[in-house]
Amino acid sequence: MSKYSHNELVERGHRYIMKTHKCSFAFMEIRSMNIEIPDIIGFMVGKPATFLIECKTSRADFTADSSKPFRQYPIMGMGTYRSYLCEPGVIEVKDLPEKWGLLYIENDKIRWVHGYKHNAWSSNDKFVFPKNLQAEWHMLGSAVRRMQVRNHLHEIYEGIPDGFYNGGYDPTGDFQELQINIANWSNATFGPGQRTEGMIAHLLKEVQELHEEPNDLEEYADCLMLLIDAAYSVGFDMKKLLKATQKKLEINKKRKWGPQNQDGSIEHVR
Repeated sequence: MSKYSHNELVERGHRYIMKTHKCSFAFMEIRSMNIEIPDIIGFMVGKPATFLIECKTSRADFTADSSKPFRQYPIMGMGTYRSYLCEPGVIEVKDLPEKWGLLYIENDKIRWVHGYKHNAWSSNDKFVFPKNLQAEWHMLGSAVRRMQVRNHLHEIYEGIPDGFYNGGYDPTGDFQELQINIANWSNATFGPGQRTEGMIAHLLKEVQELHEEPNDLEEYADCLMLLIDAAYSVGFDMKKLLKATQKKLEINKKRKWGPQNQDGSIEHVR
């Protein structure tokens, strides 16, 4: 018996498609005038393509899917790229229809098994489907119509709110989660309380080690963890830290910079 219900697979698949495939937006089981109701379909950034995921909790569910008319005649279906999502063993690569991909979920993590893979440009052409563009337009029209009748359509003219990435997936969330995980571990290991001064002192030691071993990735990680934790200890979350970094970058772009010093450093003209 599957560990996940169909609804749970759909929710996790939606998060995966927004994060991993950088879709501007994605629908979950949205009904329209089409006979096909995709479990998940995401509209991708940077190209006129869509990514469809069908979630299967059993072998019988997968077998029944093949009898649907838009599976027998793929040009009737939606999705430039199409993949199944299931637990390992429900579907094998050898079972897949032509051009379909496969994703497995284990311990709440989704991993690629076969088919379309984001950023693997040289190998994706063979997974492109001729699709029912009219059906996708009907679905989009239905979604916009629902906003219209609820008097929310005017909100599309207000742009993207602060803190949201215009490409769909917002990487700030991952940084925020990392910072909280570091802070929780730090407090549990070294105790709560004000330790900022000690963190910075430790950071200076790690920077020296980085100076001695500039090709050691772990030395960069040590410095980053201490920097993030110190910032959090004085109330700077990752959203504030990233915003300040971007602002500082713009300042640096406008500065004039002097010649290289003997130690290799370069400072701005004061």
